[in-house]
Amino acid sequence: MATLSEDPGKRGNTFRVGFMNADRKRKTVRLGAMPKKKAENIRGHVDQLEACLFDGSAPPVKTAAWLADVGDVLRGRMEKAGLVGSSEKIVIPTLVALIDQYRSRPAWKSLKPATVKAITQSIRDLLLYFGSERRIDRITELAAEDFAAHLLAPKEAGGRELAKSTVLQIDNFAHRLFRFAIRQRFMDSNPFENAPRGNCLRGNNVFVTREEVAKVMAQMPNSEFRLMLGLSRFGALRVPSETNRLRWADVDWAGKKFLVRSPKTERHEGKESRWVPIFPELMPLLQERWDEAGEGEELVLPSIAKHPNNSGTVRNAVIRAGLRPWSRLFHSCRSSRQTELEQQYPTYVVCEWCGNSVNVARRHYLQVTESHFATAAQIPAQTPSATVRHGEPIAFAAMAK
Repeated sequence: MATLSEDPGKRGNTFRVGFMNADRKRKTVRLGAMPKKKAENIRGHVDQLEACLFDGSAPPVKTAAWLADVGDVLRGRMEKAGLVGSSEKIVIPTLVALIDQYRSRPAWKSLKPATVKAITQSIRDLLLYFGSERRIDRITELAAEDFAAHLLAPKEAGGRELAKSTVLQIDNFAHRLFRFAIRQRFMDSNPFENAPRGNCLRGNNVFVTREEVAKVMAQMPNSEFRLMLGLSRFGALRVPSETNRLRWADVDWAGKKFLVRSPKTERHEGKESRWVPIFPELMPLLQERWDEAGEGEELVLPSIAKHPNNSGTVRNAVIRAGLRPWSRLFHSCRSSRQTELEQQYPTYVVCEWCGNSVNVARRHYLQVTESHFATAAQIPAQTPSATVRHGEPIAFAAMAK
């Protein structure tokens, strides 16, 4: 165990730390004049380094960070005494250096372009706020909270004024990034550990009624857009990743079903594609599009597939229909359909058609609608006709008076 000794001098007291080296010989590192509290802190780190000499382990993260910051004079004395070697110095990276390490991993190359685009935006916000040259161990939990507040704050107040769902995604990536730093032994705690994070919450979804869909359909520019909205609201397809890949060869007219290829779930074995029924609501929309399709056309939505970002067109159709655009335009449609199907079919069947899991459906898709309340209000409550008070039966009708 390392010891701290104090030597009196004419110009003030000096300190030295004693420890046992790997050869079981007592060695000393002179610290010079300094506050006793600082000397005690150094003794604690020397004690940790001494333990590493005997068990061959790496220094704890805090000690490694201290060692990275220690001055050349003190480090030279520790090296001379055999406490540390030059190879043991751990350099705490800057934020941009950590990000470069994160992106150099093989897993980064397997990410889909849309995921890379979203993460790149998160990286941009992190670097803009904290600065590229800021050391990662200088980012505290309080700084992480301030970062989230900055992203939500109005632009007039100097903030970014981002949607809550976007901020959750940015915090989610920041948490993963600093968890990577912990695994690299650069840090021992994650400043984003308590930051709100995750995907968009189910509460952001809106139940889109059939009447509303009919009004919007009437304002759509052509059959492709009507079918795209129908596939989202009545087929529960993801827009645009699944709708734009739908081919006429995937439609089984005789079996009244069609094959959906899903880039989102293809990384899971057996989830590359799924069969979805041609629901009665979809049949006329598919038939209309088939009648208009040109000879040799492969894609069901060829024009839309060339321009994947068509939410603006749908949003304008919603406004022309006299409705207010609902949040999460297509996700709410998909959520509405899964909620409807849950009332008619077993959950495992609905999840198979919609291409998600039971847990994901419960967390992000299923909604409690006004029709649930209306139905519940029509069911007579099963209650006893009387209760007992002070040993006497009292009718509930009398209690209501």
